[in-house]
Amino acid sequence: MVSHTGARAWTWTLLAGVTLLTSCSPDSSGIRRLPLEPDAVAAVITLSPSATSLGFIGQTVQLTAQLVAGDGSPATGVSFHWTTTNPAVAAVTARGMVQAVSEGTAEILVRTVNIVGTAQITVKRVPATVTLSEEEFLFTELQQSQTVSATILDGGGQGLPSSDIVWSVANAAIATVGSDGVVTSIGQGRTTVTGTAGAVQAFLTVRVATGAADIEVAPSTLAMDALGDTVTIGGTVVDAAGAALSAVVVTFLGEDTLVATVDSVTGLVTAIGVGVTTVTVIGDTVQKAVPVTVTQTPATVVVTPALATLIPGAQLTFTAAAEDRNANPIASPSITWSSADVAVATITGAGTATAVAAGATVIVATAGAAADTANVTVVVVAVDSVDVSPDSLTLIVGGTDIVSARFFDDQGTEILGPTATWVSTDTDVATVTSTGVVAGVGPGTAWIRGTEDNGADSTYVTVITVSLFDIEVRFVGTLPSASVQTAFSDAELRWEELLIGDLPAAAVTLTAAECVTVAHPAVAETIDDVVIFAEVTAIDGSGGILGQAGPCVVRSTGGLALVGVMQFDEADLSDLETTSDLVETIIHEMGHVLGLGASTPWTTTLVDAGGADPYWPGTEAVTQYDLNGGNSTNKVPVANTGGMGTADAHWRESHMGRELMTGFINIGSVNPLSAITVGAMKDMGYAVDLSKADAYTVSATLRISPDRLFRLRKLPVPPPMRVDARGRVVR
Repeated sequence: MVSHTGARAWTWTLLAGVTLLTSCSPDSSGIRRLPLEPDAVAAVITLSPSATSLGFIGQTVQLTAQLVAGDGSPATGVSFHWTTTNPAVAAVTARGMVQAVSEGTAEILVRTVNIVGTAQITVKRVPATVTLSEEEFLFTELQQSQTVSATILDGGGQGLPSSDIVWSVANAAIATVGSDGVVTSIGQGRTTVTGTAGAVQAFLTVRVATGAADIEVAPSTLAMDALGDTVTIGGTVVDAAGAALSAVVVTFLGEDTLVATVDSVTGLVTAIGVGVTTVTVIGDTVQKAVPVTVTQTPATVVVTPALATLIPGAQLTFTAAAEDRNANPIASPSITWSSADVAVATITGAGTATAVAAGATVIVATAGAAADTANVTVVVVAVDSVDVSPDSLTLIVGGTDIVSARFFDDQGTEILGPTATWVSTDTDVATVTSTGVVAGVGPGTAWIRGTEDNGADSTYVTVITVSLFDIEVRFVGTLPSASVQTAFSDAELRWEELLIGDLPAAAVTLTAAECVTVAHPAVAETIDDVVIFAEVTAIDGSGGILGQAGPCVVRSTGGLALVGVMQFDEADLSDLETTSDLVETIIHEMGHVLGLGASTPWTTTLVDAGGADPYWPGTEAVTQYDLNGGNSTNKVPVANTGGMGTADAHWRESHMGRELMTGFINIGSVNPLSAITVGAMKDMGYAVDLSKADAYTVSATLRISPDRLFRLRKLPVPPPMRVDARGRVVR
């Protein structure tokens, strides 16, 4: 509707429900501002965004305008006019697109008719990206410094001052950073330096590593369940920041090679035996232990016997052998036993089956996931034959062995379960227990017989004596000729044949030449049974003093020799070698070292020493004296003439004649070492074999023809020291 009144015309325009009063006359700004229709509500322009910041030159933002009536309803079809109050800061297009021109502030005005809207624009360049000059610093020494710089760009890719960066560090105990970007190493480890510019950040990794700090191993533990298994351990040395030090050589060291071995270079671990050990991985100054456990998991089980025929009531013990997957036997495997039919046969946890009644069953042995079976048949049948094994045995006196028997029916089928009845045909030679243990009693032969029902078989047993006594001869000074050394060896073997029992070992400590007689070396050892220091040297020439012999150290209990000395005149030995009497002479003198005529057991037992009729009353010697032609006087005559070194230390020449242990050697004749002498050794405490003594009779017939006698003149030997088993001298 249009109306004209007076000089001014008024136009009412309806804009989408907004009533505006349009004046025909413009105001001072050039915009026509007409008064509102009476009672009209003012309209407004809303801008979005009404205020914004632009972060870089050239950045744009689209403003949108909306005319809203006083009642809040939006108007449509409205044209807007856009202007800027500061085009040097922000420009605006006719469509409201604002673009940053330079830093500063400006207002964007939007108009339609007489309504104006404004938007505040701030142009301020801000950091959009920060780029550091380095990604990582590696320090190999403390108090080293390096500088990191930052490049800061706004959103338009234009640089900003580097002074806008703020530096910080995550762990100042590892590194510090100054406001100028100087990073300094403080302690070993890894940390992060952060450069912050406005709302953006960049990061620098800092590692401080002055050497090996740790060693990483894989695997960290080992568990192997079969012998022969192999596993390779790897090791890498790292610095404090966790970086690998590839130049550091890693080696491997095993602890217990009975459990597992390890290749020192490759780290290859091989399981050897069941147990626990460790492998130490070493690199430079660091090392780490890897626990290693070796077990054996059963992979196979084999039951023995696989077939068995038993009679009711008989028992049979089955065995089960287990192996791991590498076919290595498992020691003492844990076996579970069971019987498929306990009415036929039962079985214990130890594998002993008992036949109950006729029938068949299966015995099962289980070890872990592995198992094996044995078939058992129980029958009622009589034993028709017995096979005893072995066919023959050889035992030493005091030794034992076992005989066993197999049983068969009249069809030749083996019967398991019966037990044999054992007997010996000569219990003075060998005895046998009910379980077949045969023991040697005395030299000889016997039959061991096993019987059951209608069957029988035997084993032939031979019992012999074997010496456990040991003599060791050690030469001092100039080594004698080979023939003399052989003579000493023959003498040693002769006494070891006669003295068969082992004596208690004892610790002996002597300074050099402490035994006085010979210049022997120092002794600090445990001796079992006797050590003899022997010396062949010049004394007084042929036909004079033969030498001296006797014990130097004896056992505190029993008084038998531990250390002895033998010294001979080289001229006399040469004469004796010429007449073939050398070995007998050395046997004679070795007898004195062992105690005959020169030890506490001898001197404390001898009767009437130094008198007109000294004699030896020892039971065994007297018995042998009487058995070999003696006069049954309950004594063995001892030398009563010859002076020191002969009297009271030998058998009496007038009674014993050519017996080896008189005070004279019968040149060119046999000088027997008789059972009388061996018996005296038994009386003194030695275990002896009388059967090995030389044949000898106390009889004048031995002296029918004149003998060429060589008197065994000797120097006296100092009294021996007595020591206990721990080597302590006992007074």
